[in-house]
Amino acid sequence: MPTAVMSKEQRDQAILGTFALLELDDQLIEAVEELEEIAGPQPTFSNFARGFGEEIRNRVLSLVKDNVADPRVQAAMLKVIRIGGELLERERAELQSPATPEAVQKLKDVEHFDKFLRNEIAKPILEAISNEWQRQRTEARLVRNHERK
Repeated sequence: MPTAVMSKEQRDQAILGTFALLELDDQLIEAVEELEEIAGPQPTFSNFARGFGEEIRNRVLSLVKDNVADPRVQAAMLKVIRIGGELLERERAELQSPATPEAVQKLKDVEHFDKFLRNEIAKPILEAISNEWQRQRTEARLVRNHERK
C-alpha cells in the first residue's frame, strides 16, 4: 500500500527542519569531542550525541520513504548521491599524497564521509527506490492478472 505523498510545501519544510537538525547534530558532536578532550571520556554525553544523530538519520530515511514514489524525487536523490561521490573523488585526488598533518586529517575526513555517504545515505535511498520500483511492478502485475480474468 503506497504511503501518502507530502505536498511540496510540507516536503520543503521537513527538509529545512532536517537541515537545521543536521547542523545541531554537528555542533553537538563537536561540543562532546571538546568536552572529552578536556575531561576525558563522557559516555552519557557520547551516547546522547549518537542517539540524536540516529534520530536525524531516521527522519531523513522517513522523508525518503514518504516521497520515493515521485520519480522527480527519485531523480533528485540519485543526483545528490552522484554529486556527493564526485566531490569526494575530487577531494581524494587533491589529497593523494598528504604532506601536512592537516592534509592527513582532511583525507581521513574524506574517507569517513565517503563511508557515511555510501552506508548511511546512498544505501538506504537506493533500497527505498528499489523497493518502490518492485512495489510498482508487483502492482502492475496484479492489475494485468486481474484484467486477464
